[in-house]
Amino acid sequence: MIEVARSLMPEGSFHQAYAESVPLPDASADLVLSSVSMHHWQDSATGVGEVARVLRPAGLFCLADLALPAWLAKLARSKAKSRPGIRHLLAEGGFEVGRQQAVFARLVLISLAKRQTCSASRPAGTSTVTGSR
Repeated sequence: MIEVARSLMPEGSFHQAYAESVPLPDASADLVLSSVSMHHWQDSATGVGEVARVLRPAGLFCLADLALPAWLAKLARSKAKSRPGIRHLLAEGGFEVGRQQAVFARLVLISLAKRQTCSASRPAGTSTVTGSR
C-alpha cells in the first residue's frame, strides 16, 4: 500500500511503523490519518499521544476505526472502543474532537480531531489514563 502511495505522490513522505513509536520529529505533520487500525494497537493511549506529538499545533487527526459497544467488544475479545470511549481517548490525548460520523452499518466511526495548542495545565501530546479499557 505504501508503494502505491509513493508512486501516486512521489514528493510525499510515507512511513510504516508502530503507532506507539512514530519515526517523525515533534510537530512535523499537519495531518495524520489512521484507517481501521487502532483496535490492533498494543496501547491506544500511547499511540494517540504519538499522533499528538508529531502533529503541529492545530494539526488534524482523522481516525477511522471500529466502534463497538463495550459488551460486544468484550464478547468479541476486541480492543475496539465505543463511540464515547474514542472521544474520551482523543480528549485525554490532547485533541478537540470536532465531529464523529458512523459509517459501514454503524460499525466504523470516523472521528475528526484537532490537536489542542499547548496549555500550562497539560501540554498537548500528554495523556492521563485512568480505569480499565
